[in-house]
Amino acid sequence: MIPSIGTSDSPIHVSRGATPSAEQTFDVSASTSALMFAEEGDAWTPLPTWVTWFLRLGYDWPHQQERRRICILSTPCDSPAAALFALGMMRRRLEIPDANDLASHMTALRSRITNNPKGTILRRVNKPGRKNRWRFSHSDPAGELWVLCISDPGEHCRIIERYAFDWHVEGEPPAQASESSPMLLSGVLPALVTPSSTILVENLSRTDSAICLAGRAGGERQTRDALSTVRLRLNEELRSVASLLTINGWHDGRVSRMTYFNSRLGVLDRTGRTPQVVCIDGPRAFRKISSDKHFSASDMIAVVPRTAETDQLENVSQYLASLAQWYSPERPTGWQAESAPDGVSLLILRKD
Repeated sequence: MIPSIGTSDSPIHVSRGATPSAEQTFDVSASTSALMFAEEGDAWTPLPTWVTWFLRLGYDWPHQQERRRICILSTPCDSPAAALFALGMMRRRLEIPDANDLASHMTALRSRITNNPKGTILRRVNKPGRKNRWRFSHSDPAGELWVLCISDPGEHCRIIERYAFDWHVEGEPPAQASESSPMLLSGVLPALVTPSSTILVENLSRTDSAICLAGRAGGERQTRDALSTVRLRLNEELRSVASLLTINGWHDGRVSRMTYFNSRLGVLDRTGRTPQVVCIDGPRAFRKISSDKHFSASDMIAVVPRTAETDQLENVSQYLASLAQWYSPERPTGWQAESAPDGVSLLILRKD
């Protein structure tokens, strides 16, 4: 077993043609006291204490430093706690300048299309049509990348580094949405955590891969369906937790502020940078993440219900025991030190 471990009334839009800038922000005008919460089949209630606690824990999670952290949150039953933690963390990163994938995007593109030139299809942002599918052609003597149009092989194009965000891999979110694309900020997002800081408009149009949600062992559909029944309401606006996470394909937006790891298949939903933090839903997903070298430097936060199968709980316990010579318990501080909800216990290990 695991060791005892102890507003606004409407959505806010950036209109077509508006250019996001670092100076533009959204005020936090609604508080968590105005939010309502419901799970499938349940009546609407004010935001429960345990929901607020997990959102706040994610929001206040310390920025990753040189020393990696592994956190186990033991809960009395199955819950959407991992997604709520991830949502709180995503809410925090909406306030941080440069919290996006632009810096690493050209490096990721170069690696992807040169290592898999035939299997990687590129698209240009906001350029629909049959001539918007491109494949790697060659690198010139200066090291710049050239691509050719699949439907018209005579048409070549150079990827200019300072405009690299105009290109993205087919099936993955663009690093930055076009200025002409309408951006929508749910009125629920600013109210998730209070007190908090303002949301930067520029972050609404840029993809961010620093946070990863590792879904349930049953696969992506099971995870998404479960989180679609967990809903938040602010005045007349209703949003599911699944849509608020902005995972690629889970919402109507073009950009994504969180990656997704399919624990059943063992794959991420996109390539590129290694996530700083992985929020893990359940012991089976934890086992997959803990043995995946791609996440060896990422913080891991795992929500483990005590109702899980005994062998799965024992696997988690054995893994934690194996870390004893490299990790030491860390005393909770700040919001972490606040009284946890009934039945929830917290263990944080920090690399020595």
